[in-house]
Amino acid sequence: MRPVKSHSIVVLLRTVFLENKVMIVSGYIAIIKTSICEMDILISLCKKGALMKVNNRTKKEQKLANEVTAFIILVSGVIGWFMTESLKGVGMAVGVGFVVLLAFGVWRTTCRKKRMNVSSIEEIDNMTGRQFEEYVGTLFSGFGYDVTYTPTTGDYGADLLLKKEKEVIVVQAKRYKRSVGVKAVQEVLPAVKFYKANAAWVITNSTYTKQALMLAKHNDVRMIDREALIRLSIQMKKETRKSN
Repeated sequence: MRPVKSHSIVVLLRTVFLENKVMIVSGYIAIIKTSICEMDILISLCKKGALMKVNNRTKKEQKLANEVTAFIILVSGVIGWFMTESLKGVGMAVGVGFVVLLAFGVWRTTCRKKRMNVSSIEEIDNMTGRQFEEYVGTLFSGFGYDVTYTPTTGDYGADLLLKKEKEVIVVQAKRYKRSVGVKAVQEVLPAVKFYKANAAWVITNSTYTKQALMLAKHNDVRMIDREALIRLSIQMKKETRKSN
């Protein structure tokens, strides 16, 4: 017996959903009629951002999140139909899937906010470019690096230099509201030879484009994005507390 491919299962589930979408909508109406209070709670959670698009996700991450959400709702509806063969059963099953997604969204949002508060990422988002460079320097000096800031003009592609023993790292620091593109990688590469460094980093409070990540990979450039910066900030704060 040939194994069923996951793609075929997805197609089958989608077909079932499309054929029974009227019943699923009817089921939602039944849920609303029988549980107005619960739906009001769900709506309030939505307004708080539980199901909103998360900032700083890459397009690939957002697409994956959307597909997972749609798949869970779809599977919930199909399970409800096969278990009860009733409109209300479909609606209730989809409703349960919706509640689970909301609960996960609230939990994830809460965790992200806590991490953001601990890491002071919101303050970082409001920094100027130079302030961000100084923040990065202060952060890595806490990890034992000697930090040298380059001039604001004529820096040859490096905003700061990090040195520890024989390690010399040239760093491009980008405080952006949008995704950082290939230009940042192109700028830091010549700095490696000019400053006789053995590594190149690009650090941002945002995310990177696919092209930037690909170019960095081919040139061994370390890319520190928003999530990595948050982790480093939290780690440094923990180490500072321990030393105090």
